[in-house]
Amino acid sequence: MSELTALLAKAPLRRLEATLVRAVAAAALFSMRSPEGPDFLFTSGERNRFNLTGTRCLYFSETESVALKEYQNQFRAAFMALQPVTLFYAQVRLKFVLDLTEETTLKELRISKQDLKMNWVDTLSATTSQRLGEAVAARKKIVAIRYDSVATSSGCNLVIFPANLNSMDFVRILGPSRKPLQKWP
Repeated sequence: MSELTALLAKAPLRRLEATLVRAVAAAALFSMRSPEGPDFLFTSGERNRFNLTGTRCLYFSETESVALKEYQNQFRAAFMALQPVTLFYAQVRLKFVLDLTEETTLKELRISKQDLKMNWVDTLSATTSQRLGEAVAARKKIVAIRYDSVATSSGCNLVIFPANLNSMDFVRILGPSRKPLQKWP
């Protein structure tokens, strides 16, 4: 991990202002805050593509179709496929994003696109993407990672590390009025 941390210090970062979309099982939104209402900023802390167990992350997609494909790809099991899915939007402003869709960034980090597509579900040891995510989470300066979707041949996702957000960043869950349904920080 120390090698990745050193490489991250030199990696190019970019600013991102966008509207993102998230598809999650409806039950997950109500598990923590009910009966107050859904928790759109729910993070399970479970192992995922760019994090190990215990590291809290928010996974978003840049389009609805990618969000739904990602959800379907991750939850192929019949019991998950047959439950209600919630699709919602967030406006984000993130100052320091590591963009893994850029060849120059991958080259700087000595990571290939194939490294990022490794199956993390059936692997006991940490994958390259998980080690990278853990290094980003520990670094604190980088707030998100942008990466190509594995579920579809076109489209991108973003993983946001909420603990790294600072006063210049935000994640606002959009609703029917100008007031966000929820926000971070």
